[in-house]
Amino acid sequence: MKLLTYTILVIVCVTLALITGIFVTAHLVLDPHIEKIEISAMTDDCDLVTDILQTELDGIAMLCRDYATWDDACSFVQDGHPAGHASDVALEIFGTARLDTILLYDAGGTLVYGTDIERSNMNLTSPSSALLTYLDDHDIYAQICSSRREVTGIIPLPEGPMMVSAAPVLRSTGQGPSQGMLLFGRYLRGDEVVRVQDITSLPVSFYSPDDPAAYAGIVGSGRTDGVESPVIAPSPDRKTVSGVTALDDIEGRPAVLARIDQPRSLYFQSIEPFFQFILVIVATCVSAGILILILLHRTLFRHFEEVSRTVAAIRHDRDYSRRLPRGLTDEMNMLCGAINDLLSFLEGHIAERNRYEECLRDSREKYRQLFHSANDVIFVMQDGHISDCNKKAREMLGYNPEDVKELSILDVSPDCQPDGRWSAEALKEYYAMAERGAVLCFEWRHLRKDGTFLDTEVALNRFDLKSGPYLLAIARDITEKKQTDRLKSEAFVRIEQNLQQFATLNDEIRNPLQVIQAVAEMHSSDDTAIVLEQVGRIDRLVDDLDRGYIASEKVREFLRKHYQFGKKE
Repeated sequence: MKLLTYTILVIVCVTLALITGIFVTAHLVLDPHIEKIEISAMTDDCDLVTDILQTELDGIAMLCRDYATWDDACSFVQDGHPAGHASDVALEIFGTARLDTILLYDAGGTLVYGTDIERSNMNLTSPSSALLTYLDDHDIYAQICSSRREVTGIIPLPEGPMMVSAAPVLRSTGQGPSQGMLLFGRYLRGDEVVRVQDITSLPVSFYSPDDPAAYAGIVGSGRTDGVESPVIAPSPDRKTVSGVTALDDIEGRPAVLARIDQPRSLYFQSIEPFFQFILVIVATCVSAGILILILLHRTLFRHFEEVSRTVAAIRHDRDYSRRLPRGLTDEMNMLCGAINDLLSFLEGHIAERNRYEECLRDSREKYRQLFHSANDVIFVMQDGHISDCNKKAREMLGYNPEDVKELSILDVSPDCQPDGRWSAEALKEYYAMAERGAVLCFEWRHLRKDGTFLDTEVALNRFDLKSGPYLLAIARDITEKKQTDRLKSEAFVRIEQNLQQFATLNDEIRNPLQVIQAVAEMHSSDDTAIVLEQVGRIDRLVDDLDRGYIASEKVREFLRKHYQFGKKE
């Protein structure tokens, strides 16, 4: 790294350190106070939404209580009225109170009138089956009639949460037993949500308690179990702050979640002065850095550049006889003097090293020529694997140079040697003896890549290098020699068999010949002389074979004694 670059980096690091210090201070001091204010404001917003909804519930409860203590309602439950009259009353109530559901039960708990309304066209429809099921499952009618008290709250339904109020049907005097139950309901969805947003001036949204979107970016679970309400936290991008509050149903369990997302206006307004202060610090550091760089360039950098150019020229030309000029300061003079002394040392050292390298190249070339031009197979082994081999080894075994270095001696040997020993056991024994320093000479059969055998005579010894102990194996191909010895042995065995057959043949010829001679002498005739003459000739030939057998026996004994051929078992 250049000194100029290093100086610039120091200035940049100092500037970044100041900026980081300001950010850390703001984060440690300002952020907690801002977050506390935001949490307080969001808590107030959540309470406002809760209060508005409670006000709406109170309004529905008041309306329901008024109609439940209406004498006409009591008479309708007891005596009944035409359905048309009930529908007219329901339309009047729906129009003035923004209700979605009206249910009326008699004293026996039977639904005598129930209807929903479609606000878009003011058509009456059947009441929600989910609402009726909820009222039956939670026995709301029995609670109201037995206690003669109102029940107000939110009921979670598949169509959406509904704000409901149920009151016992009584006479206008409030005296007497309960004649039934009246329930008013209003869905918390659509226009009603927009109305809450307009009243509170807040971007509030409502979710089911099991909807994971309610707590997205706030907590990992969409459940309110064990979570204090409201839950308030910044968004992952820290641009907004979100609050979620749970609204309970008529039995005190969470029925709907109200979520408010507000931009962090206070936070961004608070950090704006810090950014302005950081810009002032950056401008100050840049100005001071430029001034420092100008001073350093005039007093130091210029001479360093000259020294660098001179050293680069020396490196490029490899002319270590050149020397650096003296500097303007004592420190520069000390540096240039030390570099000049180093150049003098390098000049002598390089000259000596060149002589050594020339000798080393000659030695390596001699070794390479000797190693690869040898007519014998040469293996260099370490840890049982072939680390190097000469050209003759690759040619005789039929492997590529890359393949041989991945093999061991067992990979180029058959499972068993000609003497019956397992190759692995024999090789382990030879390795152990060579590791102890013994110089070995033995016969070994190799396996070529094409599957044919190669008989060799191996000389194995150990040598040590800095990288560890190695084994040097020099193998000579004796395949032809062994084949020749085998043929000679087979030939002499055949000759010996022939000689033995000759000895037997002589006896087998003489015996019939004597019989012929005796018969001819006993029966004298004109042809007797001719027969006896031929018998004499055959006998002389047999004598010649006997003398040849005696001479052959002497030759065989000579071969047995000096060449180990034809030894008797």
